[in-house]
Amino acid sequence: MMIMYIREVWADLESEINPEFRKRLGEGTDIVVRMNVVVLLSALAVVSAFEMNKEWEGTIGVEWKEDPADCSVFYLWYNGRRTKYSCPGTMVTDPISRACVPKGSKLDKCSEKNTPGIPCNAALKESCAKYTNCPVPSEMGMPVIPEVQECPYPLLYDEDSKGCAYPDTVKCGDRIEPKDPCDYRANQCEGPNCVPCSVRHPSCSGRPDGLNVWAGREKTPYFVVCRGERVVHQGLCPQGDKGRMFDPEISGCVDIDV
Repeated sequence: MMIMYIREVWADLESEINPEFRKRLGEGTDIVVRMNVVVLLSALAVVSAFEMNKEWEGTIGVEWKEDPADCSVFYLWYNGRRTKYSCPGTMVTDPISRACVPKGSKLDKCSEKNTPGIPCNAALKESCAKYTNCPVPSEMGMPVIPEVQECPYPLLYDEDSKGCAYPDTVKCGDRIEPKDPCDYRANQCEGPNCVPCSVRHPSCSGRPDGLNVWAGREKTPYFVVCRGERVVHQGLCPQGDKGRMFDPEISGCVDIDV
């Protein structure tokens, strides 16, 4: 019974393929149309058995409807009976051709309609150094998906110039303003053998401008140069015959007394 039903739908659907889609396809239309019919009625996975629907009872021929909540699902009504189908793989429905088409292709209108617009080159509130960047669209017509990127330390993202700039020239507004090197994702550890950022990079948080002791490395040759609570330079005292260390009281390097 199901096979007979599919054959009937096949015949009706093939005769009712939207003429506009034939124009878009050009040569080889008949082959593509028959291919789409096969995809729709043979290769597709039937999600639920056909059922009677009073709203469409008495309908003559085939009625095709896309699922408003799922781009990969469509319904066929035939003589008042409804059948639910799912497109194979990552394909989605196209209301113009009434067929399954590659997701992200030029024929895909459903995904574009149901995807909320995400702006490109936009600032992110989570960090004044982060922004969205859209790569150049591919020739295959794939959708542009914004990627989150981060300015290199200590730069921040400037909404006016749409690029990374020095902190003195950027107004973060209500965006969180990162200052320490470890506030930037690029300096975070991503592997089991990675030395923690707090060990590799000093902090200037709460420190005055100029030379400062490297917190956690007191009484060693290590020091840090700060400006606006940001690390400008992390250095090491030049070593002489006696050895040297950084003295925070004079903000300079001194010989180590033995």
